[in-house]
Amino acid sequence: MRLDIPRGRVVIIVILATLQIADVVSTNFNLDHGAFELNPLVERLMIALGAAWWLPKAGIMALLAAGARRVPFRALSTAAAIYACIVINNISQSLS
Repeated sequence: MRLDIPRGRVVIIVILATLQIADVVSTNFNLDHGAFELNPLVERLMIALGAAWWLPKAGIMALLAAGARRVPFRALSTAAAIYACIVINNISQSLS
């Protein structure tokens, strides 16, 4: 079975998934070193789910990958740019 998803969409989905992983890892690192979560929704997930707080993010990423053909490329690109900024911020916090 061949997926008819343009290569650019596949690349941006892979980038988004990689950035999601980097966000979770860098967030956990920073939390372990005294930082706190700024996003109130994610903070609630952390309180409710504990160490599994990242599972809803993974679920959203899976849905996004499954519907990659329906999501406008500009929206995917914008999400990747936003997550790149988040990961850069997390890494800069861990270095300070």
